[in-house]
Amino acid sequence: MNSAEAPIAVLFARAAALLMGEFTVSFAEPDARLLLEALGYAEAVVPAGGGEADSRNRNRACLLKAASRFKRIFELAAPDAPGLVSWRAVAAWLVGVAVAVPFVDSTLWQSPLAVNVLHNTDISGYVGAVVGGVAYWRLGRR
Repeated sequence: MNSAEAPIAVLFARAAALLMGEFTVSFAEPDARLLLEALGYAEAVVPAGGGEADSRNRNRACLLKAASRFKRIFELAAPDAPGLVSWRAVAAWLVGVAVAVPFVDSTLWQSPLAVNVLHNTDISGYVGAVVGGVAYWRLGRR
């Protein structure tokens, strides 16, 4: 779909109008037709003046009109988007894992603390979750 010619909001609104038969397929924007095909709605397009759309088409058109109001829903590079990776969350997870290592008692590795002090009790999951959660909470406050 060509986003330069039709922003997402306009594209979804035109696809809804095409689905409801508000204009003919020949005058419809090609990207709106491609969107309807991608969604599997192309076979349900009502020809202009060809009668009233059924309840399924009305529902689909309402969903497309609602989606047209979300102007930047598909933009991953939006300036105010928080990003795809939360580095604070990754840092908190790494802190939790690092602190949990001395409490591991598994078949792969047994820490001296877990064997001698805790009498072969593996509490690494609990320690890692609590410490990671506290680290996340502390890092998120800044």
